[in-house]
Amino acid sequence: MKEERKSRGGFWRRFSKTTWTIIAVLALLAIGLRLAMPGLVKRYVNQTLQKLPGYGGSIGDVDIHLWRGAYTIHDVNVVKQTNSVPVPFLAAQQVDFSVQWKEIRNRALVGEVVVDRAQLNFAKGKSKNEDQTSIDKSWTEVVGDLFPFKINRFELRDSEVWFHDFGTKPKVELFVTNCHIVCSNITNSRNSTNELPTPFRLTGTVLGGGNVAVSGRLNPFSESPRFDVDAKLENTDLTALNDFFKAYANVDIERGTLQFYTEMAAANGRFKGYVKPLLQDLDIVDLKDARNPLKLFWESFVAGVVKVFKNQNKDQFGTKVPLEGAIENPNADILSAIGNVLRNAFVKALSPRVEGEVGINSVKPSSDRPPVERDTRKDEK
Repeated sequence: MKEERKSRGGFWRRFSKTTWTIIAVLALLAIGLRLAMPGLVKRYVNQTLQKLPGYGGSIGDVDIHLWRGAYTIHDVNVVKQTNSVPVPFLAAQQVDFSVQWKEIRNRALVGEVVVDRAQLNFAKGKSKNEDQTSIDKSWTEVVGDLFPFKINRFELRDSEVWFHDFGTKPKVELFVTNCHIVCSNITNSRNSTNELPTPFRLTGTVLGGGNVAVSGRLNPFSESPRFDVDAKLENTDLTALNDFFKAYANVDIERGTLQFYTEMAAANGRFKGYVKPLLQDLDIVDLKDARNPLKLFWESFVAGVVKVFKNQNKDQFGTKVPLEGAIENPNADILSAIGNVLRNAFVKALSPRVEGEVGINSVKPSSDRPPVERDTRKDEK
C-alpha cells in the first residue's frame, strides 16, 4: 500500500512548477473565454443584423450551451430603417441555433434553428417605398453568417404572422396566431433522389377563429420552384373580416362563415392548382346602411347575386377557380369558375374539403410522367 501511494505521489511530483503554472493559466483563459463568449457573440450578432439591406436589428442577452453545441439569442428585433412602418419586421423572444448530433452518424455536420414566440409583420404602406412585404436572398446569407453550419431543420413555435395595409380606409389587419411551422430534411435533400424531399407543415388560428393547416413537400435546391402543397381554412367568422371587406369590396358582412381549400403544385417553371372558397349562412345587407344609398345599392346587388346563385339546401355560395400557367404569368380559368358557381347552386354543392386531384405529376410534361399501370382486373371480368 505504501509503495502504491508513493507511486501516485511520484506521478504528480513529475510536473514542475512551470507546468503547473501553464495549466493554471490555460484553465483561467478557458474560464475567461467562456465568461466573455456571450458578450462577444452578442456583439457579433448585432453587427451581422446591420448587414440586412434596408433593415436594422438588435438582440438582448445571449446564452451559450457548449455541451450541445448551441447558443440562444433573446429579444430579437428587426425594423425597417426608414421608420416608415410602425411595426417591426421581426420580433422574437428567443432563437436557438444548435448542432444536430444525430446527423453526424450520416457524415452530415448540420444544425437546426428553433424560433419561439415570434411576430412577423408584412406591411403595405401608402407608397411602394413604405412596403414591408418580401424577404430576399440576403436574409439567408445573414442567417448563414449567424450559424456556421448548414441548416437542416427549421421550427417556429407559438408565434404570429401579420399582414397590415396602412394605405386603406379602414386599415386592414389580418393575422395567424398560435402559428407552428416545421420544415425538415432541408440540407440533406441536396443529395436525395426524391424530387420533393423536404416536408413542411403549418398550423394556426386566423382572425375570426378559423383554423388553418398547410402541408406539403418541396425541393429547396431546385433551379425553379418545385413543390406540392395542400391548404385549408375552416370555420372562419366573416364578420371579423369586415375591415377587409369594407376596404377592398365596399361591403359589410352581417353574418357568415368562410371555408377555403386549395391545392398547388409547381415544377419546370409551371404551376397548376385551384382555390375553392365557400361562404355559408351569408348575410350582407343591413338596413342601417340606408344612410348611404350608393353603398346600400351595391350591398343589395351583391346580396342578390349571392341569394340567386347559392345552394339553397346547404345555404352555401361558392366556386372552384382553376389556376394554371407559367409561374411568371399565372392564368385563372374564369369560365370554369363561373361554371362551378352554377354547379354549386343548381346541381350539387361543392364539398368542403381538399380534393386531392393536384400533384407534382400534374405540371410535368407527359413524357416525364410515370406510366399508369393497367388494371387487369377489369379484363378478367
